[in-house]
Amino acid sequence: MKKTLAKALGVASVSLLSLSMMGIGMAPAFAAQGAPLTIEAQESPSWVDNFNPLVVGNLQSPTGVIYESLFYFSTTGQKYPLLGTSYSWNGNDTVLTVQIRKGVKWSDGKPFTAQDVAFTYNLLKKYPAADLNGVWKQIKSVKAVGNSVVFTFTTVNTPFYQILIGQVPILPQHIWSSVGDPTKFADANPVGTGPYTLMNFSTQDYKLKANPHYWGGMPPVPELNYPALASNTSADLLLSSGKLDWAGLFVTNIKNIYVAKDPAHNQYWFPAVGDVSVFPNLKNPLLSNLTVRKAMSLAINRQQIQNIGEYGYEAPASTVGLVLPQYKAWLNPAAGATNFAYNVNLANAMLDKAGFKKGPDGIRAKGGQKLEFNLIAPAGWTDWNEDQSLVAADLQQIGIKVNVQQVQQSSWQNQLSNHTFQLAIETAYDNFSGNMPFSGFNNSLLSSSIQNYEGVKNAAIDSALNAFQHTSNKAIQKKAMYKIESFVQTQLPVIPLVYAANWYEFNTKNYTGWPSASNPIVDAPPYNAFSTGIVLMHLKPVK
Repeated sequence: MKKTLAKALGVASVSLLSLSMMGIGMAPAFAAQGAPLTIEAQESPSWVDNFNPLVVGNLQSPTGVIYESLFYFSTTGQKYPLLGTSYSWNGNDTVLTVQIRKGVKWSDGKPFTAQDVAFTYNLLKKYPAADLNGVWKQIKSVKAVGNSVVFTFTTVNTPFYQILIGQVPILPQHIWSSVGDPTKFADANPVGTGPYTLMNFSTQDYKLKANPHYWGGMPPVPELNYPALASNTSADLLLSSGKLDWAGLFVTNIKNIYVAKDPAHNQYWFPAVGDVSVFPNLKNPLLSNLTVRKAMSLAINRQQIQNIGEYGYEAPASTVGLVLPQYKAWLNPAAGATNFAYNVNLANAMLDKAGFKKGPDGIRAKGGQKLEFNLIAPAGWTDWNEDQSLVAADLQQIGIKVNVQQVQQSSWQNQLSNHTFQLAIETAYDNFSGNMPFSGFNNSLLSSSIQNYEGVKNAAIDSALNAFQHTSNKAIQKKAMYKIESFVQTQLPVIPLVYAANWYEFNTKNYTGWPSASNPIVDAPPYNAFSTGIVLMHLKPVK
């Protein structure tokens, strides 16, 4: 198994967007309702009676089904209006005005207004620990003006709007104004605008029921059941036995373990969201050598990593850092081939020419420095652990010794954050939400980013990232993006292996309309923040 993440900065920029509930918005709700759904969103041996969406690590997944954001921007490309209906920038891209949906009610019957929206954001300002997305590092004021809400930025940062209005749960002022510190509020009886409300709760199972007053219509699924599952293993057992309808699990050999049990109904879709990569610590004088990194890349058999390490689930990554064809609209026309070459002979020749000679032990060295490195990944992340072994075997062919180290996840994270590793398996250029690729590059390449684990520092790339975020002009953004892609392709700040996937399984026995590779309407994993309600509202009961 491996980690799943469900939140990241996305990017898009338009002067005006107005979306209806039809078309690319949510499908019309169906009057008929079907059977309950049993869902695995997170593993936990027990639940806590708290649905507070501002608590870090809250496993109850209240966002999307109970609490909603203003919009949702899917990595699949769609933009969904939720509590907002349209938005527009001012002339210099420093003020964003959002029109608020009319006629919405909180689940307790009170009317929802623009004042609730302004209250929510200002609550995050008053209690910074609740500002999980750092919105107040980007904006300086939020105010309700009639039926609109006006956001004023401290400086131009157009990509951030998809986090600002797409990843913040809107709260009812009439309840949360009296709770004090919102991060300490035990939200046992949540009141939201979403398609579901709390039905009953126990530490081993909680249930949500359809909100009959939902602004989007009657939800087609009457009841959602969330059993407490202690581990990935127990969840796998329920999935394979047909007792889970919707899950977000990494399952080895899924075709035999899951699909074969009911081929007509058991389905899965593992869409790509970033690159599983070998991160070199560029502070290391050997790994900062571009020839060494290029030789390493040439020697890695990515097809083998896909088939053996990743069970065939994750295809080889592109050379430019983009998930393709998903983000092909952003691909530099001058990029050329986007598939990585595999050529062990050329890799050896490059290292020979660079003066790295093999010693009696088969390890190359130059100036007394051996090409020998430790490669870390979290113990128990079985696919990444297998990837480690495959990479080590590949690099041995060119005289580079790799010592595989499987460490505790906390140690792995600390080594990455403190830049004390040599080589590490981690995800680069990932976009878990938002419908443009800026955030992945910004997180991985910006000199000051805390996720720039490899330690790349390039003024030209910082400038390109800065240029992208300081405009809403798509032509200018593309020009900046092309510079970034060229850098990724030619300089290999990290060495991409295969695409990183979002895990998602679903059963069509009782409902159709699920997102899939042939129907990529929205981000579909049940652990994904804010998109779950959209998934559910698209379902159609089987008659």
